[in-house]
Amino acid sequence: MKKTVVMVKGKFPWLTGRFIAHANIVGDLVYTMGVGADDYKGDIKRQTEETLKNLEYILKEAGSSLANVLKVTVFLSDMRDYDSMNDAYLKFFPIDPPARTCVEVKGPGAPKGQLVEIEAVAARL
Repeated sequence: MKKTVVMVKGKFPWLTGRFIAHANIVGDLVYTMGVGADDYKGDIKRQTEETLKNLEYILKEAGSSLANVLKVTVFLSDMRDYDSMNDAYLKFFPIDPPARTCVEVKGPGAPKGQLVEIEAVAARL
């Protein structure tokens, strides 16, 4: 099966031409990179909303949408933000939500101030 690499022009300039695809399409499925907010200012709700808007942008470029998301992995820097993240998340998936895993991630790898990162698998219908 052929893999198609999706690189969104102009949206994520710090990643363009580097070591990561914004998404890969294999068959009728889209696998996204871990997406974060454009900046890490604000609280978990604002960062979650911006993160999901960025995810939506990538999925659109790959021929899919948030409505077609099958599985999501949410990475939180602090699990105490779980309920507030859900408040923002549910605005984007109000009915028939995707399967989801949520984990807390600690360590020096995440940029300072980043509270959430989300990756998804979506269908191309």
